[in-house]
Amino acid sequence: MRFYKNNGVDRLQESYTWRRYTSELRLATVNDYLSRKFSLLECCEKYNISFDSVLRSWISKYNSGKEFKATNGGSTRMKAGRKTTSEERLEIALYAIEYGKNYSATAKKYSVSYQQVYNWGKSTFLKEKMD
Repeated sequence: MRFYKNNGVDRLQESYTWRRYTSELRLATVNDYLSRKFSLLECCEKYNISFDSVLRSWISKYNSGKEFKATNGGSTRMKAGRKTTSEERLEIALYAIEYGKNYSATAKKYSVSYQQVYNWGKSTFLKEKMD
């Protein structure tokens, strides 16, 4: 009922994206709730928060001393890998292993996907253990 009351029929349609909330709005909502000006549901109505569980998680985060960071509203697509030769794969895997299995930094350095580096490093590491 709250969705319909605040936004009409459009808000009742299924959403395929996450709602974005600014850190300022999050902080204002949490402060209103903690100051006992409004109940949990009243805060959700006032600030048009999708679910009370969202506000509960903000309150928990606030009470644990964590900062509210701006969100980008979802995950980014994984970088597509590029074609590599077997020599390149070995070089990349050895580099990753040499630098403490930092697959993320290695993927960025060689312009390949994280998953490729992880798989190559894992298989190279296993081969070295078997030898």
